[in-house]
Amino acid sequence: MPRLSGFDYEKFSASFPKKTRWTLRPTRALLRTLKFKQRFRAVHVAGTNGKGSVAAFLDSILRTARLRSGLYTSPHLARFNERVRVNGVEISDAELSALWRKTQLFTKKRNARRGEKISEFEAGTALALKFFESRRCDYAVVETGMGGRLDSTNALSSKNKVAVITRISIDHAAELGETVSKIAREKAAIIKRGCAAAIALESGAASLSVLRARAKKEGVPLFVVGASRGADVVIKKVKATPRGTIFELSGVFGRTRLETKLLGAHQAENAALAWTTAKILQRQDSRITDAAIRKGIASATWPGRLEIVECKSRSPLVVFDGCHNPGGAKALAKSLKQLWPKRERAWTLVFAAMRDKDYASVLKTLSPLAKTIVATSVAGNERSASAEEIKKAARRFCKNVFVVENAGEALAEAKKLAGSNGCVIVCGSLYLIGELKRRQRWHKVF
Repeated sequence: MPRLSGFDYEKFSASFPKKTRWTLRPTRALLRTLKFKQRFRAVHVAGTNGKGSVAAFLDSILRTARLRSGLYTSPHLARFNERVRVNGVEISDAELSALWRKTQLFTKKRNARRGEKISEFEAGTALALKFFESRRCDYAVVETGMGGRLDSTNALSSKNKVAVITRISIDHAAELGETVSKIAREKAAIIKRGCAAAIALESGAASLSVLRARAKKEGVPLFVVGASRGADVVIKKVKATPRGTIFELSGVFGRTRLETKLLGAHQAENAALAWTTAKILQRQDSRITDAAIRKGIASATWPGRLEIVECKSRSPLVVFDGCHNPGGAKALAKSLKQLWPKRERAWTLVFAAMRDKDYASVLKTLSPLAKTIVATSVAGNERSASAEEIKKAARRFCKNVFVVENAGEALAEAKKLAGSNGCVIVCGSLYLIGELKRRQRWHKVF
């Protein structure tokens, strides 16, 4: 990753030891050092898939309502600054450096002692929350990392907070648990007394029962969003096209028809969760109007998620998607079939993955759509599986597998293999998408 002027991300990242134990104490200690007082209202988003999209929708709604909105997400695609934004503008290198200097000595001393260490993510979270406070944000939309209960973002106060939980499936099993119900318990811990909550119905009965029980225990009003019976907000009449997604909602907050530029039927659920959350916020903040909610959802963007990056005549269609777990792979496979029904079994996959992910299951789900797979890797990332490792897994499901270690060359080779009328999907890891985006300026297609 290239050095950022004024803020050396590589040096920042390398300064943290490996974590072996997790509590909220390090983040709270950092926030005390920064003299942080939570003066903004928070929207706290957890889940397995879709939480970044939900956060992007909510940030767009708040900005459309002319409220000062902070947005904290991870991982970044091209540069660390993307993780921390106020009103859509990334934190500057100078601002990052100034905040880091305030905690650097404290962090260094604490990490030199025996006991629990401060991680890069914990430090980043503390800096982001302090930055939102210093910029006098009205709201902060905060996406969790892998979990919830011991995630550093759970240092947020439950007062004036809405907890949002997207679909839950198996991911980070070693850290969170090997069943959906165990993972749901970790995610559910962001639901605390004093807040309200909106959750996805389609996570399944096991996770839904855990989330309902948590909300009941904490005395939290819970709003369930989904396409099935039993939802407080029901999604229906979803129409997904290569230019966007249109759908209708009905339930406890009334009826509406919405549209988004984000592709895939699954984005109707993500947008519905954002709409429901905005309606909860609206009860205490009349500035969040119905018009702002509709316009915010319609104008939201979220790169690297079913993003069309090339769509030209005499050139293959190129789509980027950061799916990296079995649940994400199912959503991607379903979307490719719906959006481009005539191209089934015609896709050329460019695929890289982190070694600690269940990439074999992802390949198994996507391979029926692929005529060819180009296995590659993410340069400079120690967690990345090698192209040969990807090839070994891919050969179980697809006969035509090529190995190109360099990601940029892998994409170029995939476009040649696909041909001028073909289609290429780059997937398996957001880190892969990030590497390719750093290499070339991808222009917005629509």
